[in-house]
Amino acid sequence: MKNCVVLNAQKDVYQNIASNITLKDYYFDSKFRYIAEVYISLPINIFGIIGNAMTFYILTFKIKKQKSQAIIFLLIALSFVDTLVLLFHLFLRTFRELFLEDVNKSFTEQ
Repeated sequence: MKNCVVLNAQKDVYQNIASNITLKDYYFDSKFRYIAEVYISLPINIFGIIGNAMTFYILTFKIKKQKSQAIIFLLIALSFVDTLVLLFHLFLRTFRELFLEDVNKSFTEQ
């Protein structure tokens, strides 16, 4: 019974915190997060896409005669999948602010 009281108290605290903090405050008011997103994560993402494109080009067109074509095929597939993941993260980062504005509007309307 004591655990139920503690859990209910924690639930009330979390609901109170959640009602006072909007998602926009959480994501965009932190200067450290902005610096990390723009100056660290975004260049890493872009250089990763460029590096994967160069790897894909070299493995596809420049290396022709190797003993194991299976390894080359796996490396091509790995660079292709990694490029897709990086593009997906870049897409999500681009539209995150628009998505969060819609979420904030829906929370404030309720």
